[in-house]
Amino acid sequence: MTETRTPSAVSAPDDVPRVAILGARGRMGRHAVPAVRAAEGLELVAELGSQDRLDAVLDAGVDGVVIATPSAAHAEQSIRALERGVAVFCQKPLGRTAAEVEAVVAAARTADRLLAVDL
Repeated sequence: MTETRTPSAVSAPDDVPRVAILGARGRMGRHAVPAVRAAEGLELVAELGSQDRLDAVLDAGVDGVVIATPSAAHAEQSIRALERGVAVFCQKPLGRTAAEVEAVVAAARTADRLLAVDL
């Protein structure tokens, strides 16, 4: 069973990026969890199974989010995170259409935040 921690229950030093994984119980999310846990210099603060908690995680002040939810939600979730000033690492595809992908890239540019896609 995947451990779920609420963002408010975990505190990290100010210089350690706080990361949440959205879709942690899915196939790709189950790969992301140990990778983030093993990464030096990151603090995993939340492992969420669905998009309904994304706003709570963003409200908690995470620095980055890994999006490993079903593909249809990738663009919308990425844009929501980027608009809140949170860096995004998204599983492929970033969007279902060229317009969705362009909107995510534009949001990253406007927010001046990192955006990466796992291909």
